[in-house]
Parts: sequence; structure tokens; C-alpha cells
Amino acid sequence: MNTPLVQDICYSLLSRASHDRIAIGTTKLIKLLYLIDCEYFQWHRKTLTEAPWVFFHYGPYCEELVEVAHHTPGVESLPEVEFEDGKSFRGYRLTEFHSDPIEHAHFSVRGVVDGVYRRWGPVDLALVLDHVYFETQPMMNAVRFQPLDFSLIPNPRDAEREEKPRDFASLIPEERKRALRARLAESAGKHTVRQKPIRVEIDEVTAKALETMGERD
Repeated sequence: MNTPLVQDICYSLLSRASHDRIAIGTTKLIKLLYLIDCEYFQWHRKTLTEAPWVFFHYGPYCEELVEVAHHTPGVESLPEVEFEDGKSFRGYRLTEFHSDPIEHAHFSVRGVVDGVYRRWGPVDLALVLDHVYFETQPMMNAVRFQPLDFSLIPNPRDAEREEKPRDFASLIPEERKRALRARLAESAGKHTVRQKPIRVEIDEVTAKALETMGERD
């Protein structure tokens, strides 16, 4: 696992959420990291966090990733809060304020983190979970307690290579093609270019001027 990068991403996500007054707990933070890995894998064919994701209980999970996130410098993991419906929430608090480390990262990393946060950061957790569980390829084909297979994510470059120019001639029925060819053959040679002589009339003054110019030449 790329621990320094994971902690930079965690600080970036949590600091943005703090600025935007968005509550991000452990569950949502881990799912955002998963979506970042999915997005990054699509174009680079490897995950960004390098975390060993598995299908645990209901969705993608990595205990090691949770521990790394909880020990992010400048971030404090708050005590877990239990609710009456049996659900719980563990939030975070920034203890240090400094520039976003992802702003100085490679554009390929920065673009993915920015895109995932803008799209899913403000979204309610339930909608994020629905997307993660039912609309991401590694989870759609997952086996419980087994590693997730990110290679199931389609490679956009393969689609570009497979796309062929469309043959619009195939849309024209054969009878129509034969009729068009017959009309072209019939009309061939019937149209000729006719050239008409051009007659230019000039006055006497202009004629004398042209005559004088000719004598000088």
C-alpha cells in the first residue's frame, strides 16, 4: 500500500469536507478511496492506493486502509457514536491546517481525487453506497470475502481501438444502388462544357492608348 499517498488523499478529502461543512465518517471516507481507485484504474490499469480490497459484509473494505486513514498526520479520529437504529458513525477532526497536498500531486492523481470529491463528497452516504455496491464493476462481480477484481473495469482505450469507421453505403438498399448507377451511366457524356467567345468593346480613346502602348513595347 502506498501509505504516504493514502494519507495525503485522506487529508485532502477531510480538509475539503471541513471547509464545505460536510460530515465524512470512516464508511464514506473508505468508499471515496474505493471510487478513487476505480477511477484511476480505468485509465492506468492499477489502483492508486494499492490497497488489498476485499468484498466484506456489504461492500469493498480494507482494514489496513482504515488504520492508515486513522493515523493520517494532522487528522484525529473521533470516538465512535452509536445510534438507536444500530448504526454508528466515526468522524474526524483536523488538528493541523496546511495546504492541500494533492494540489501539488501529479495531474493524473489530482484530477481523479478532485473529480471523485466533487461528484460524491456532497452526496448522501446512502446514495454513495448504492453506487458502490451496484454500479461499480469490481463489486458487481464480487465474491464475499474474496479480493475484488479491478481488471473487470473496461479500458476506454480498447473501445477506441475497436471502433471502426461506419460504412454508410451499407444503409442504402441494393436496388437503390443499382438504380443510381444506371442513372449515372445514362447521363455520362450527355453534359459537355460549351465555350462561348468573349467579345470586348472599347471606345476610341482606349483603343488609341492600347495602340500607343504596343508601339512602345
